[in-house]
Amino acid sequence: SVECDPSTNAQAFSDWLTSFSGSDSCGTAIVTHNSTGLSDLCGGTGSETVTFTLTDECGNDITKDATFTIIDNTAPVIDETNKNNIDIECGVGDTETTLQDWLDSNAGATATDNCSSVTWTNNYGDDTSVKCDGSYITVTFTATDDCGNFSTTTAGYLIKDETPPTITQQPSDKTVECDGSGNTTELNNWLASNGGATATDDCSIVTWSNNYTDLTYTCSFTGEVEVIFTAKDACGNTINTTAAKFTIEDTVAPEFVETLPAAEITVSCDNIPVMETLTATDNCDASVTVIPSEVTSGDDDACGSEYLITRKWTVSDCSGNTTTHIQVITVEDTTAPEFVETLPAAEITVSCDNIPVMETLTATDNCDTSVTVIPSEVTSGDDDACGSEYLITRKWTVSDCSGNTTTHIQVITVEDTTAPEFVETLPAAEITVSCDNIPVMETLTATDNCDAFVTVIPSEVTSGDDDACGSEYLITRKWTVSDCSGNTTTHIQVITVEDTTAPEFVETLPAAEITVSCDNIPVMETLTATDNCDASVTVIPSEVTSGDDDACGSEYLITRKWTVSDCSGNTTTHIQVVTVEDTTAPEFVEELPADVTVSCDAVPAAVVLTATDNCDTSVTVNYSEEFTGQDDECVSVYAITRTWTVQDCAGNTTSHTQVVTIEDTTAPEFVEELPADVTVSCDAVPAAVVLTATDNCDTSVTVNYSEEFTGQDDECASVYAITRTWEVQDCAGNSTSHTQVITIEDNEAPTLVSTLEDITVECDNVPEVPTLEFTDNCSANVTQTNFEETSTFDGSDSDYTITRTWTVTDDCGNVADFTQYITVTVNTSVTEIADSKCIDDGEINLNDYVANPSEEGSWEVIQGSVRLSDDGSFDPSGLSLGDYVFTYTAPNNGCLTSTKVTININDDCIVLPCGQEDVVISKAVTPNGDSWNEFFEVTGVESCGFIVNVKIFNRWGAQVFESNNYANNWNGVSDGTTFGGAKRLPAGTYYYIVILENSGLKPFTGAIYLGTK
Repeated sequence: SVECDPSTNAQAFSDWLTSFSGSDSCGTAIVTHNSTGLSDLCGGTGSETVTFTLTDECGNDITKDATFTIIDNTAPVIDETNKNNIDIECGVGDTETTLQDWLDSNAGATATDNCSSVTWTNNYGDDTSVKCDGSYITVTFTATDDCGNFSTTTAGYLIKDETPPTITQQPSDKTVECDGSGNTTELNNWLASNGGATATDDCSIVTWSNNYTDLTYTCSFTGEVEVIFTAKDACGNTINTTAAKFTIEDTVAPEFVETLPAAEITVSCDNIPVMETLTATDNCDASVTVIPSEVTSGDDDACGSEYLITRKWTVSDCSGNTTTHIQVITVEDTTAPEFVETLPAAEITVSCDNIPVMETLTATDNCDTSVTVIPSEVTSGDDDACGSEYLITRKWTVSDCSGNTTTHIQVITVEDTTAPEFVETLPAAEITVSCDNIPVMETLTATDNCDAFVTVIPSEVTSGDDDACGSEYLITRKWTVSDCSGNTTTHIQVITVEDTTAPEFVETLPAAEITVSCDNIPVMETLTATDNCDASVTVIPSEVTSGDDDACGSEYLITRKWTVSDCSGNTTTHIQVVTVEDTTAPEFVEELPADVTVSCDAVPAAVVLTATDNCDTSVTVNYSEEFTGQDDECVSVYAITRTWTVQDCAGNTTSHTQVVTIEDTTAPEFVEELPADVTVSCDAVPAAVVLTATDNCDTSVTVNYSEEFTGQDDECASVYAITRTWEVQDCAGNSTSHTQVITIEDNEAPTLVSTLEDITVECDNVPEVPTLEFTDNCSANVTQTNFEETSTFDGSDSDYTITRTWTVTDDCGNVADFTQYITVTVNTSVTEIADSKCIDDGEINLNDYVANPSEEGSWEVIQGSVRLSDDGSFDPSGLSLGDYVFTYTAPNNGCLTSTKVTININDDCIVLPCGQEDVVISKAVTPNGDSWNEFFEVTGVESCGFIVNVKIFNRWGAQVFESNNYANNWNGVSDGTTFGGAKRLPAGTYYYIVILENSGLKPFTGAIYLGTK
């Protein structure tokens, strides 16, 4: 094997092939080989295995294999003469092309190889972040030959970022409906999405933060918060969005939990349901309360059993959203009282000697607690000579105060149906005796259950003994006893003598039963008769009237009897019953009144009517009237039903009804003078006038007042109109109304609430622009439309004036200006800085010692013979050793700042191991206890032996902190050099000067953000 060398490898291979030799014991041996050339491996390397053959003169041979290899173990050689690092400002120019060109040029390095060409690679992409601390990203460049031998070199590139992100979309306000638990998910989502804000950065990923701390709830879980979002790139460059609001509102009314009672129900007075207890829930207010109320109307009359109950359940959340449920209960009494005791039988028949005592009944009612049973008893038919048969009508009546009536009637028929009874044994009913053996007639007596004075009447009739045949006749013996009720007991004994044929009537007999009117009774007919034995029979007519002894004599019975008997006692009888009735009703005499409709104050008096009857000469007209419709809310609209009724004693009835409809068509009238339309200022709106009214029918009309606001939904809510309406309506619905329009105007500009005085201050104590509070007599919102601040500061130490003007307007465009004059006394803040430089350090730029250089500043040489260039720099070479003192003066936010720089020029020129790129300085300090960015730190040079001197200034150029041999311990507290006593500084941008003593490095200056969160 040989190392690759294109200039010698071919010869070496040729020499190797010819270097093999051999010998033979018998003669000469010749070496041959089968080489065809080296095979290609990599670059200029190659290899071949060759078979060498040694052949003697006799053809005997031996072989031997050997391999020749050209190897490459030498790495390429890198030339770093032109290698360089590169600085790229992110977002400035074509950074990608610049970086790619640098990578493609291998950072300026070149390489050669002894055997092959060289291929370059690099590890760019392992770290592509923007280095906010100024440190370089190291890229390793690798030069590799064809055989894989490689060499490396490194170079660095720095991508700087000093530009904040760009807000591409400002955040949007968001209003959500209250969910009762703070809407934390929606709020967090809104915060997490930065309110919809977006930002881009040319160099790095943008991270977001915001100033949200808490949301103040005004009503339960409603409220709003104003948030500012901050976009920050990887280097801490930040930019704030405009403020956006997250608002939680509640527009949803509470909901009842339970099933709601029916809107209208009708119940009995004894079955009024208990008012239900309702609860409610609300989407936002966790503690809503249902307020029940109950109003009873119509229960103030004599009977409180029928009325209305209006029940109302109202629930409101703290945002004023209200839900109401109303139930109207109509309480009625339709149930009549009930008797307590078992009722007597409706009809009974009793004997005159067994009449029961009238029972005492009581009753109860479902609504009326004091019902009374009224008993009555009417006896009829007991006014004749014998009081043993009559009717007793017993009536028990009970009514509640609503007019529901229960009646029980018992009719007792008192009768005497028991005839008297004879005391003695009765004679045989029939005997046949000889005319000469007729027995003496017996004397009988009798008793009766009701009539104590009954008399037995004996009679004897001999018949047939006066005719031509006197031997054949009858003797009829009759014993008759009757009580006063007409119950009769008769015993007849007939002694028969051969004559059994009764007489016969001659004329056609009157009908047995006829019915006639009371004013058309026929005369009793005269009948005659003949007998087969007795030539002189006589018809005996008789007439009995019954039922005409009651109060009405128009309906009764006439019993007519015709009797004829022969001398033997044979009898023929014909009876006619005449029923006398009255079926014709009475008739009114006067003209009957018709239905009529009248006003409530013009109801006519009832007409007096009389009547006549065909039978009853003393009929009486009964008048009654019924009022309906007066039990509702309006008693002046109702109806009177007038009824005239006449009945004769037979029960024939005639009636006439007149309906008088009472209506109310006249509207109420206001009593007081009516208010006229008026125009007033927004802070002088008059109170509403109280009006009353009267009505011709309704004595209790009420004026209802309402007002409507219009014009308050535009930007100027204090210029509007109030329409006041007074309306009165009687219970019949007749209404009168009056409307007054009040025009409200706003002509006054806002006024200042805050104290705003002209003041005199020093330039470094100019107060921040105050947030002023304004008020307006009408508008709730006073808007600051403009703020302008002007200053007469001319950059000198002369006093000057700051003029601040606020312009405000109310919602209606009334404008006011408020001005404050601030007289400012100028003072100069002096900062002293000391440093040392070697005469070989090169040009010194004094502006490096100024925290925040200004184009208006100027340098002045105070000590030392040196000439400054226009940009404040000088070359120390050739200067005398010693101290040189310079003063820089510049206006700064209305003050003058002066920086006194003392530089010691020496010849102690030492090269130290640390350079500018090693120094890392904090960009932000947030001393909030979270262990991140708690202190302002200068790092990266701890092992270099430098002494770190730090000065920090506020935005006015005043020094707030100084430390020689700084220990990385400043956390935003002033050391008292400016503010008089140590205290924590406000958040904001500050400036630093960091001097590394004995470093040979120029001062480090820059801005640092001091935060509190």
